[in-house]
Amino acid sequence: MLHKLCLILLSFMVIVIGGCGDNSFKTQPEYKKMETAIQQQQYEKAKEYLNTAFEKQKQQNKPSREDDLEKAVIGNYIFALECQKQGSIYQAYKSLNRIPKDYKGAYASEVKSLLYVAEKDYNREAQKTLDIRNKKFLNIGDAEGKIYTIYGEPENINTITKPQGEMRQFVYKNGLYVYVLNGWVYSIQSPN
Repeated sequence: MLHKLCLILLSFMVIVIGGCGDNSFKTQPEYKKMETAIQQQQYEKAKEYLNTAFEKQKQQNKPSREDDLEKAVIGNYIFALECQKQGSIYQAYKSLNRIPKDYKGAYASEVKSLLYVAEKDYNREAQKTLDIRNKKFLNIGDAEGKIYTIYGEPENINTITKPQGEMRQFVYKNGLYVYVLNGWVYSIQSPN
């Protein structure tokens, strides 16, 4: 009797816990097609297959929270791949950062690898942008030499000595004035 009771209880646990087969959308044939489309860099098709697999699973059973998360993660992953392929580094990086850091689903290693690459690319591009901005713009506190790099030779340089040190006024034809004190830019007067 105890043996039968144990078997009934065990059967009930298998059914309740989900041992009756995987009801995940990942069992849908479209899921495999999606994986193939990703490998072939056919990202629009991959998104279609992902959505179809999820919708079919929804018709059969209510999706679990894990399925919802997995669909969102894979969707962001595919979008990031697509953005990266198109050269939109910022969008790829942004999409991957929507994925929870503790994600451990089917695409965890792929997401982690792509995030690593996207983060490196994003930081490299951000540094390039910063370097370009810093080269094109003169800021208070910049060294005097940067004036020449950005604006070239001035029309005139007026120099006076003050108690604080040597003050120089760089005068340009377009009406720009740059003031330097002891080798450092301390004021910029634009023509407008």
